[in-house]
Amino acid sequence: MKSKQAVMALLCLLLLAPAMPLNAQPPAANKAKKAEGVIEDVRKKGATVPGLVLKQQFRFVGKSTSYVSALGIRLQSLSMSMILNSKTKKISVFSDDTKKYCVYTEDGWMKRSKVLLANNSHALERTPWKLKASEKVAGYPCKVYKRTTKQSEELTLEDFLWVTTEVELPNDAKKLIFSLLKLDASVPDGVPVRHELHKITFTKSTGLHGQKKVQTVKDRDYETFSAVKEPVAGSAYIMPSGYKLAGSEMEVFFSDEQDLMDEPLDVYKPSSSRADH
Repeated sequence: MKSKQAVMALLCLLLLAPAMPLNAQPPAANKAKKAEGVIEDVRKKGATVPGLVLKQQFRFVGKSTSYVSALGIRLQSLSMSMILNSKTKKISVFSDDTKKYCVYTEDGWMKRSKVLLANNSHALERTPWKLKASEKVAGYPCKVYKRTTKQSEELTLEDFLWVTTEVELPNDAKKLIFSLLKLDASVPDGVPVRHELHKITFTKSTGLHGQKKVQTVKDRDYETFSAVKEPVAGSAYIMPSGYKLAGSEMEVFFSDEQDLMDEPLDVYKPSSSRADH
């Protein structure tokens, strides 16, 4: 039986605390070949539209490929898939392993993101984003911004965000990426290509003068490796057939009822209708 902690970890998959550093290997190497086949399907099926293909890595999602066009954004990885359809303003989250999916409206997703951010920030003091440097990421010139959040006398968080104006993304796609990075709407202009979180802890020394010890842990939770203009199949932004509507986001990632025995009662319940997905 899955523990309640494991269940909650999957519920928090998209927006809450980190579970896998960027240098971690995919959880199941034997899935790589299947994932490559799915990616090829995204590129080849049906009529195509001009698009941008991003190779990225998120802390929780792992290595992923995002297909962005005027029709929406599709994020594909070994652990999960997402489709934001710009026409219907619906976001589908689905698993190729369980063949299950759930659906959010775009507004509902963003509101949910803000609630979760608010519940997990506990910020006492937060500075605005400040320009710190200019660097290149994946060959693109970027501006590096920093903000500081003082959560307590013992803990301070520093966000470092790399953004570029050399990559063009629709606003829907940018908002989705920022929500996956747990960053709110007050972000610098541009497309995010890298994000780091530095956790700085202060502890009192046991020495005679009681000086504070400082420890900094750096965590890069997002990286963009490439952004290439390529045609993308229009069908990539339509929820594929043969998937069962799940009763909750957790159910998408579990294969049977036994895995859901510890499911809390207040999970999001999507609509039972598949119209316009």
